[in-house]
Amino acid sequence: DAVEKMRETGTPEGIPDDARHGLEVTLTTIADLPDDATAEDLTGLQDDLSDDEKADAKAFQTYLDDECGSIG
Repeated sequence: DAVEKMRETGTPEGIPDDARHGLEVTLTTIADLPDDATAEDLTGLQDDLSDDEKADAKAFQTYLDDECGSIG
């Protein structure tokens, strides 16, 4: 449900295209996890992503950190 709510909310104006795509990639990857996903499943989220998808996911994380501060 959280993934769908984030998709509905969308991204702010001015977010770079690579970061916007990185959010989409991240949300799709999370949505594809089984309901009973383990911590190990979460650590391997990017294993099946292409190099471009990984770069865009990193761009989104950088954008998020810059705009909202680091959460971890």
